[in-house]
Amino acid sequence: MSEIEKKPDLKTPKYSLKVELNVLNHLGINLYSNIAAVVSEIVANAWDADAQNVNITISKREGTLTITDDGVGMSRADVNERYLNVGFQRREVIGNFTPGGRLPMGRKGIGKLSLFSAARVVKIYTCADGGEQQAFEMRLADIKKAIEAQSADGKPRSYNPMPIHPIDLKHAHGTTIVLSDLRRGLSHTGSALRRRIARRFGVIGPSTDFRVYVDKVEVTVADRDYFSKLQMIWYFGAESSRFAAECKAKPTSETDDRFLRHAEMRPNILPSGEKIQGWIGTVFEPRQLKDTDDDESINHLVVLSRGKLVQEDILNHVNDGGLYTKYVVGEIYEDHLDIDSADDITTSSRQQLIQGDPRYEELKKFVRSEMLYIETVWGETRRKLSLDTAFKSKAIHAWYVELPKARRKAADKILSTVGDVSVDREEDRYELYEHAILAFETLAVKDRLADLDRLDMTQLGAVAELFAQVDDIEATRYHEITRLRVNTIDRIRQLVDQSAKEKIIQQELFDHLYLLDPSWEQATDEPADIEKSFQKIFQAAKLTDNEKFGRVDIRFKRMSGLHIVIELKKPDRIVSLAELIAQVGKYRSAMEKGLAARALDEAFDIVVVLGRDVRNYDTPAGRQTVRDTLAPHKARVVRYDELIDQAYAAYGSYLNEKDKAGRVLQLVDAIRSEKDQFLKDREEARRQALTELRRQVADEDEKARSAPTSAAS
Repeated sequence: MSEIEKKPDLKTPKYSLKVELNVLNHLGINLYSNIAAVVSEIVANAWDADAQNVNITISKREGTLTITDDGVGMSRADVNERYLNVGFQRREVIGNFTPGGRLPMGRKGIGKLSLFSAARVVKIYTCADGGEQQAFEMRLADIKKAIEAQSADGKPRSYNPMPIHPIDLKHAHGTTIVLSDLRRGLSHTGSALRRRIARRFGVIGPSTDFRVYVDKVEVTVADRDYFSKLQMIWYFGAESSRFAAECKAKPTSETDDRFLRHAEMRPNILPSGEKIQGWIGTVFEPRQLKDTDDDESINHLVVLSRGKLVQEDILNHVNDGGLYTKYVVGEIYEDHLDIDSADDITTSSRQQLIQGDPRYEELKKFVRSEMLYIETVWGETRRKLSLDTAFKSKAIHAWYVELPKARRKAADKILSTVGDVSVDREEDRYELYEHAILAFETLAVKDRLADLDRLDMTQLGAVAELFAQVDDIEATRYHEITRLRVNTIDRIRQLVDQSAKEKIIQQELFDHLYLLDPSWEQATDEPADIEKSFQKIFQAAKLTDNEKFGRVDIRFKRMSGLHIVIELKKPDRIVSLAELIAQVGKYRSAMEKGLAARALDEAFDIVVVLGRDVRNYDTPAGRQTVRDTLAPHKARVVRYDELIDQAYAAYGSYLNEKDKAGRVLQLVDAIRSEKDQFLKDREEARRQALTELRRQVADEDEKARSAPTSAAS
């Protein structure tokens, strides 16, 4: 139990404290939806009390949230006449400023009711300077009972908080509030609560002599977690330049673009003559506007008045649906929204402004106008920055400058689009550039082919150049296909070397029939399930059970009238010639009957893939005997290693002929080389950073060992 809970309650109340139940029921118990909003109201009260320090302590073990400030505190009269007087008009009674010269945040005196949105038990300990400490407890269950009793007979009732024993406040004046038996639990970590408090106040920090701590860690501007994410910022008036200064984080390496690229000061005078402060910014990627710990979106424009949040999001009231709005975050400071001489503009939740109020409508009009301007600048700047990113590749830049000027505009668009795409890994962008440039070149050739009918065929040079471009595109695409096929071959080789299960190798070969015969690239596939596809082909034939179900782990394919049956054996299995003859004989009989039943006069081929030679036929002469024996059955045997060797012979030499590569293929190869270098540089940077970290740790350990012990001293 906490130190607070150890103190016994007093048996006899020293005083009677009353809260009107009707107001409490409507404005307190369900006022707010989250603990951060409730804590913010308590922090605001501490500001109004001229506190210099507010300490918030989270105890998940005890299930309590404790908020302590060193403000002016309250006497018994203050508690009764002001704190528990719901609707107390503070500014009318006290004036426009606190004794310490601050603009007060509180107005209607209902913020304290938010406590019951978060907790079922609230304990308050407070002391004015030199006075007696006031301590009392309020329980939600007792309040609800009183409300029910009032509803039953219609008679006005009030609730009397229970006086409790004082505690050591650790200050000559101030207030401690303990929330326990929390209604929504303590899901927030200290860092998450600091972040939410930082985002709800613009006056926290040493410049205002108002510091807030959560679990002994001070809340700072950096806790808002906005500025480190911004790519561009527009700030209102010179007074707001401090926000731009917060953004100027330096990159961690030459390849790191995560730092501010654009900042601009904008006018800050409203049509009414009032000044606003603040900023609107855009991030690099929309996913940065999600908090990592609870996935809460910060794709908002908040409005603050007198240093406290009054509108959680004005963006949804001025959003024009443009893509750029998904990148937006910002803060608008407008103290004119909360002036003493005008009606209160905030709703009872104190987190929304009243729609239709002329002051809010004027602000929305101003923000909407700024958003339209930002959209234009954002689009132009993003395109330029995306091109800058693309041109970091020397290969892409060289390709671009060689383009005819008439084609550069289209190239700008495709490169900027790729540069703006959100990728999980920056190295993936290189591959996007490859595909984009290849698509660009392909479309350019298609446009020229469409102009062939208008081309003077006597201009043989132009025609030859056009066909050379076509050949270049085709060669590049075939090179890509070949590269992927070699990767597939490597994967199958690994499976064979590992003696992988038959089904795995089988599926790889069935999906890549060109490994068996390059002419089988366009083979059509029957339904994926092997058993069903085999039986479907022969469903009209009168087959014996032996023929029908001799083997079902085969694949049936069809290629230009040629039916192909593929049988795979496990790589480590050795079969006899007799076994092979018996098996392919069944396939031959089944195929002949099946085709005859369907009145098809088409050829078929049976391929058996082995990991090793047929038993007792592991010599060149023996292999020839196997071939001659299987030929009458329209069957043949091939080994896995032969497939791999043949594939490399067919495709490997093509990949190595770099001197014959065309312009586009050379460009693609250059981009891939840059990607490889990017990965090497990043890995080297990580290695150096780790080495430096280890060196620092070693230095600290050495200092600790060499430092004299207290006993030695």
